[in-house]
Amino acid sequence: RVIAASDAADAAAETDIFSLRGAMPTKRTMAWALVALVFIIGLAWPLTEMIGRSPMLPADMVAAAARPANDGKGNKLTPALSAEAEAAHRGAFKPDVVWTSGPLSTAHAGLSRNCGSCHQQAFVATTDSSCVACHKPSVVPDHASAQRMAKGRLVPTGLGAAEAGVHNAFNLPEGRCASCHKEHEGPDGALMVAQSFCTDCHTGLSGRLNDTKISNVSNWEEHPQFKATVMRAASATTPVFERVSLAGRASEQSGLLYPHDLHMSRTNSVANMVLKQGLPAKNGALSCNYCHTSDSDGVRFKPIEMEKACGACHDLAFAKDGPIVRTLPHGKPEQV
Repeated sequence: RVIAASDAADAAAETDIFSLRGAMPTKRTMAWALVALVFIIGLAWPLTEMIGRSPMLPADMVAAAARPANDGKGNKLTPALSAEAEAAHRGAFKPDVVWTSGPLSTAHAGLSRNCGSCHQQAFVATTDSSCVACHKPSVVPDHASAQRMAKGRLVPTGLGAAEAGVHNAFNLPEGRCASCHKEHEGPDGALMVAQSFCTDCHTGLSGRLNDTKISNVSNWEEHPQFKATVMRAASATTPVFERVSLAGRASEQSGLLYPHDLHMSRTNSVANMVLKQGLPAKNGALSCNYCHTSDSDGVRFKPIEMEKACGACHDLAFAKDGPIVRTLPHGKPEQV
């Protein structure tokens, strides 16, 4: 059977009118609409957050957290910060978070909804001035002066030179704080862990800085012994600290007598209490990690707390008043 051309045209028109394909926009229209949506969400909307807004520095966030909500008489205090800063402090959603390239380090995690505290200008890399706004040189001194670090740095060659050229073209010059302390790379991102972070400058350093007193170091085998800060004189108010080399037997005069041999014994009364109380043990002796526990990122150790680490054996209770057990305040001799 041969279908007339007019009948075929009518069937096609009927399909366009009464089908889902006919009701929907064309593929080209939807493609342009999707491009416009990506442009608005990925560029225009976050850009409005960067233009004409005052960033909230971490110091302001701490001050805001410590500020009372009212004057003690039931009157709500007027916010000392702008509405945008208050929103960042409360953790409200900020459009510019869609630009983030990854999670912040543990130390800077509190700024995850306050991008403007570091990225103070749109499309401009984080500057050293953004870092020192919080990391004051008087408290956290520079690794060295900018001039000496620039002079002491190895001049890149080959692919390294090409990479440095690309970085400079995109306003990412070498020698910035962020050259070593990289962010948006996870909880440990801001920590310098690669050996190259040090050896890029310290390999053959004396050849570039003739007056340096620092030894040339190209690997760990050549590294001089580290120095640790230890307490030399214990005090409840003004303890004295001193940096000493670990080449000898560095000891700390904290005023605390803690014989490890007694606490790590497998046969004495400590081992017996460990067994009776079900404390973590290894080969019948108290485990090191019972007192020395790492923090959430597994990089550092938490401060030892007497109540948690020692209280199982060294009880601070001194009297019982009915159902109330009275204990001594540890670490506060002036109250005792």
